[in-house]
Parts: sequence; structure tokens; C-alpha cells
Amino acid sequence: MAGGSGNGLNHVLGGVVAAVAVPAAVFGLNLPFLVALPLAAGLYLGTAFLFAPRRAADRIDPARVGRAQAELVGGLIEDGEALVARLREASRRLRSQRAAGIAAHMAEIAHGILERLAAEPGKLSAVRRFLGYYLPRSAEIAEGMVVVEGQRTTDARRLAEIEDVMVRLDHAFTFYADSFAQAELDALDVELRLLSRSLAEDIGPAPHSKGAS
Repeated sequence: MAGGSGNGLNHVLGGVVAAVAVPAAVFGLNLPFLVALPLAAGLYLGTAFLFAPRRAADRIDPARVGRAQAELVGGLIEDGEALVARLREASRRLRSQRAAGIAAHMAEIAHGILERLAAEPGKLSAVRRFLGYYLPRSAEIAEGMVVVEGQRTTDARRLAEIEDVMVRLDHAFTFYADSFAQAELDALDVELRLLSRSLAEDIGPAPHSKGAS
């Protein structure tokens, strides 16, 4: 599962705990070596599980959006995490520094969108098209450019066309990242208008309004 293995730090910590546990059990507690081994193995597994990176999908509270919606969003996030990993891998393999930077930037923005969606699963509709269309197509385009760059005969026209599309996709990623905030901004505008109207009725128009008149 994407995101389940994280960066492997949890396994490193588990190995350290297990390595310390064996001599501590044998020499400190006088336990037989054959008893210390399964104890160390249990500590390794427990530590690795305890410190395993938490996936974005695991943070969705079914009580907030319902179990069916939580499972739907969780599945989309897991699929998205796999696509982000593909984008990052493509960015490392691309020879063009500009294209590599764009792919890495898209991966970073997409990761942020997935994190935000996990925190606010009710806003799925705002990024549904991004998750179902733009993100998977972007991974395919970036991987396709890796293939084109690997050809013995340089196809400059195709490379330029792919890079141009990647630039436009990068703008689309930013647009969808900003779409999360749009609902809050719309609500803020409504609240400002209501407050301004109430203040005008209670204490009169704002000073700048008087000066303007």
C-alpha cells in the first residue's frame, strides 16, 4: 500500500530495539538465547508497527462523513499516493532539469491536496476531476517523457510538446490546490457583507464611505 512503508525509519528503529533487546535479555535478565530471539522479534515488529508512517487515508474519521464516504475517499487517497510516487520517480529519472522540476513540483502539490482531502473529506467534489483525470494523466505524461528521452534518436519536437503540457498541468495542479480554500473565501465574503450591513444599520456607514460621498 502506498505510504505504508514510508521511509523505512520505523524498521530501522525496530532493528535497533531488537538488537539491544537480545544482549539485555541474555546478560541482563539471564534468559536463554532461544527465548531472547522471539522476544526480540516481537519487539521489532511492535516497534515497526508503532512508528509506521500514518497514511493520509487513516486520518479520515467515519463519524464525520459516514463509513461509505470515508472508504471512498480513503481509496482515492491511496490511489493518489501511488500516482504521486510515480511522479516523484519520474522526476528523478528525467534528464531535462526543467521537466524534472515541474514533475517534482506537481508531486508536492498533489501530496498536499491528498493531505488536505484526508483532513476535509467532505470536499471531495472540489478535487474529484483532479484525482480521476489530471493526476493519473500527469504521471503517464512524465513517465512518457522519460521514455522519449531514452530514445537513441532525439525527438526534440515531442519533448517540447510534452514539456509544454507539463507546464500547463502544473498550473492545473495549483488551481485545484487553491480550490480547497474557495469555499472558505466565499463564506468569508458573505460574512463580511452581512457584518458591513449590520454595522451600517447600527452605527452608520464606515468612515471611508462618508469621505467618498
